[in-house]
Amino acid sequence: GEEPIGPIAVEGKEPEHQEIAQSRSSYHIVIAEDDDDVRNYLCEQLSQYYHVRTATNGKDALDLVFQRQPDAIISDVTMPVMDGISLCKKLKKNIQLAHIPVVLLTARADEESQLQGLGIGADAYITKPFSIKILNQKVHNLILLRQQLKNAYQGQQLQEDKLENDFE
Repeated sequence: GEEPIGPIAVEGKEPEHQEIAQSRSSYHIVIAEDDDDVRNYLCEQLSQYYHVRTATNGKDALDLVFQRQPDAIISDVTMPVMDGISLCKKLKKNIQLAHIPVVLLTARADEESQLQGLGIGADAYITKPFSIKILNQKVHNLILLRQQLKNAYQGQQLQEDKLENDFE
C-alpha cells in the first residue's frame, strides 16, 4: 500500500544539494522555476517530503512529466521558453496528465491573474512571497485528494467487476 505523506523526521542533517533530491516518501513532484534561489529553496525544503525533480522552464518540466508522471507539479507563472500558464494548459489538455495537481506560483496577486490561473485548471494559486509551510500543506492535500479519488474509483471498478462476475 501507499505510505502516508507528511512531515518526515530528518535526523539533524541538511538535505544534500542535488538535482534529484532523495526523500523517504514514495511521492514525486516536479518544480518548474527559473529563479535559481527560489528553485533551490523549494528543492531543499520539499525534498524532506518528496522526491523532487527541477526544471528552469515549462518545456523542460513537461519533458520530466512525460518521463515519469509526478504526483504534483509546482510551477512559477513567469518563465522563459514556456511559462507556467502554457505548461498548465498543456498538462490539463492531455488525458494522461490532466489528473496531476498543478500549483502555480506568481508575484501577481491581482484577482484577474488568479482567475486566469484557476480558469485554465490550476489546482492552487499561491502568490510570492509564499509560506513554505502553506505551500507544502497545499501540495500534500492535493496529493491526498487525488489518492482518495483514485482509490474510490478503483474500489468502484472492483465492485462493478464483482457484480459482472456474479451474474455470469
